Amino acid sequence: MSMRRTTTVALFFFLCVFGGGMATAQDFANLDTVDELDWEELATLMRHLRSEQRESLFVPVAKLQLAYLTEAAKRAETSNPDQAVEIRRFARGVAYNIASFTWPGWGDSSEPISKTRQELGLEAAKRAVDLAEQIGEVTPNALWILGAHHLNAMQYEEALSSFDRAKELARNDFYRSMHSVWQQLTRVLASGTNSGLQELDVAIDNLRGSDFEDAEFFADQLNTARRVYIENTEH
Repeated sequence: MSMRRTTTVALFFFLCVFGGGMATAQDFANLDTVDELDWEELATLMRHLRSEQRESLFVPVAKLQLAYLTEAAKRAETSNPDQAVEIRRFARGVAYNIASFTWPGWGDSSEPISKTRQELGLEAAKRAVDLAEQIGEVTPNALWILGAHHLNAMQYEEALSSFDRAKELARNDFYRSMHSVWQQLTRVLASGTNSGLQELDVAIDNLRGSDFEDAEFFADQLNTARRVYIENTEH
């Protein structure tokens, strides 16, 4: 199971729980808000789309959720600042999901990701980091997806910077090493000649050989991105 799907399922579960309380506390007119039942039905819709392998349709639904959460946070700013922070925390997760489902580097999309959707994903990744900064909770994960989208857009200096910030916030040596390998991949792509490719492969193998329990998963993720961005463009 890829990281993006795990994040999505967990996020929509929490949104269902949180959504009802948010609507009740603010007492909006039914047509202008999203209540607990609406959130439950949205979660059901997401599960159905997954089962039908129509993951691209997650994006417009998530955009609607993000738009709603953005307005809800503004409304709560004065009356309930703590709730505004909570709403923005969930909005950060929604923005991350949009970025995740529009990044081709996973290599497992059932449908081609259009250039327009990829550009949308970059904006969503920027929004996720912006929301994280607003609540003072910038995470390596948000910075990583931003770096991944910068890499995808061939904005290599920006990608290196995002991965560097993620590395600084990483919780242990393994994750610091992982973000360093993403930087190596970025430098290989930026060279235009695949310079440093052998060193990249060694770094991925070293990562895989770590005794960290998820080492295999993250090494495979890097290998997939290597295939998507290097091998697929060699022909």
